[in-house]
Amino acid sequence: MHSFISIIPIFAVILLGFLGKKAGFLNKSFIKPANGVVFYVAIPALLFLSISKANFNSTFQIIPILATISALILVWIAAFIAGKILKIPNGSLGTFLQASTHGNIAYFAFPVAFYTLGNNGLILTGIIGSFLIIAQNILSISSLSFFNRLTEKQTSGLKPLLSIIKNPIIISSIAALFFSYEQWHIPIIIERTLKILSGMALPVALLVIGSSLSLKELSHPKMVVTASLGKLILLPAFGIAILKLFAVTNHLSIAVVSILLAAPSATVTNTMALEMKGDEKLAAAAVTITIFLSIFTYTIWL
Repeated sequence: MHSFISIIPIFAVILLGFLGKKAGFLNKSFIKPANGVVFYVAIPALLFLSISKANFNSTFQIIPILATISALILVWIAAFIAGKILKIPNGSLGTFLQASTHGNIAYFAFPVAFYTLGNNGLILTGIIGSFLIIAQNILSISSLSFFNRLTEKQTSGLKPLLSIIKNPIIISSIAALFFSYEQWHIPIIIERTLKILSGMALPVALLVIGSSLSLKELSHPKMVVTASLGKLILLPAFGIAILKLFAVTNHLSIAVVSILLAAPSATVTNTMALEMKGDEKLAAAAVTITIFLSIFTYTIWL
């Protein structure tokens, strides 16, 4: 019951974003620049400020990092087998695999971690999430590139691959880890500036998520349901099982891994499907459905 009460306000803000778009005051002229500010400035500022001030030895945990990446690979394999059983065409298979494994870390896992676990939860989520973001993107780009080439849709994975290297969330997290390891202190003026910027990161991120939801094109029901089961149920279950296998009993570590792996399909799934000639309708449907279902699945995992 406590987890449900913690989750509801997060989804209330997402709903506000959705209703705001319907009412017309959260339109494209606001959402696009707001999205840019959140992704390139506010969330990196929040993560850098939180992680850089943390104790490196207590926050950098290798087993949870390996558990999340291992679970990701295992579910990718399971999704591939499911895709073959469902006879999903190669033109849609890459998108199906991405929707089953690529979670919305920045705009979903980070807010859920902060509002349910506090700042310590956000710090650990930021560190593990940075490695998961890299793994997710490499796996997604590889899947889309390979299966689209099988359908003679020759596309280049170079642009999405470069986006991993230039990802501001990854850059800020790695820089913050370095500060934490060296025990460097941020100058007070910079620290206060980052604090102001980070204050808008999570609320605006949730509004942006809500405004991106669309109920118009919910196609491919069988594929969407299967992808949702993989993303919201199988992925966190595998992650928790691997932690248990390595005798990890720390509640915070288990909760963080659950939050990261149970995040709904990322909105970038739709962007990458468009960029790399995947199945855009499948991507859009998977993103919307997993967001709606995650209110219930997060309650289970937390």
